[in-house]
Amino acid sequence: MADAPTLEQYIEQRLVPVGKLKNTPANRKKLTDEWNNKYRGGNSDNWRTYFKIQFPQFVDLIDGGAGEAQARSVFGDDLIDLFLDAAKNPDNYDFTTDTGMQAWDNKVKATKFYQNLLPKQRQWDLTPNLQKEEQIKVEIQRIFNDYGNLKLTEDEARNFAIYNLRNQASDLQQKYYGFSLVGDRTPSAVAALPDANQIKQTLKAYGYQPRDLDAQVQSILTGKKYNGAVLTEDSLLETAKNNAKILYPHWSAQIDKGSSLDDIFGTYATLISKTLEINPNTITKETPLFNDILDMTDKDGKPISGTELTYKLKSMPKYKYGRTQQANDEVRELIQSLQTDFGIYK
Repeated sequence: MADAPTLEQYIEQRLVPVGKLKNTPANRKKLTDEWNNKYRGGNSDNWRTYFKIQFPQFVDLIDGGAGEAQARSVFGDDLIDLFLDAAKNPDNYDFTTDTGMQAWDNKVKATKFYQNLLPKQRQWDLTPNLQKEEQIKVEIQRIFNDYGNLKLTEDEARNFAIYNLRNQASDLQQKYYGFSLVGDRTPSAVAALPDANQIKQTLKAYGYQPRDLDAQVQSILTGKKYNGAVLTEDSLLETAKNNAKILYPHWSAQIDKGSSLDDIFGTYATLISKTLEINPNTITKETPLFNDILDMTDKDGKPISGTELTYKLKSMPKYKYGRTQQANDEVRELIQSLQTDFGIYK
């Protein structure tokens, strides 16, 4: 399925001379409504869902929690509120004409973030060219080190460096600028972004690591369609949870309460570390010796208890409990007890 046209493309294709409609505000409004209904599912009253579908890479701006708080701390309340108002009340804004876009730009430029940005940009613009080039050279090297898998061209890396230096860009600003650079990149390039690794680590905690995971994460971060739909972090996390419940139905209740497979295994890992005298940092649910523990159930099909696991750890040869100091101490105590019973020790 071909990607949906942008709103501007949809309108231009239907206005004269290419299309049949005259270029009037009424016709533009009509075509905008058509595009909304066809590609956005209509002007939904649930503006948050609408916003997530259209701008999944900026979904943390409207999470009402840590993501939005972080965005507000960087970009300011007035700029974030402006974006949210445009999402809630799209009919109050005109993004289809030059006049409408100029009005939007004026609103953006009136925000505190933009006003604070101007002195930074002026400071950079007044920096001597020789000093600029030295800073750009250092910043380009940092970008290639931090974003090596993006496979940036020299020109892209230079533009990225200048953007960072001219705006004194924060990590969050750089993240969003990175989205703009990799929108059409391959999944492996998107996987290099810091947020991609965070998403994949969250999914890995539920054992969700399909072969096309990078492509799915790409859809979340860039808004590109995957199998005809734009994914969100919430939807992919729900898929990971459901997948975990299918593989480990005896853990469904705990997963529904918010525990990941990593959380669940963590309790066992502590017991394993203590019993087998192993460094806890070397024990994960993927460790070959222990990757079947989450599968273990009791006779009623319920998760195995700590007592039952301890018995298995001590009795099953593959765990080599006999080599532990604790096992040696237990043997020594047993021998001493027997010797005492036979009168060797008084």
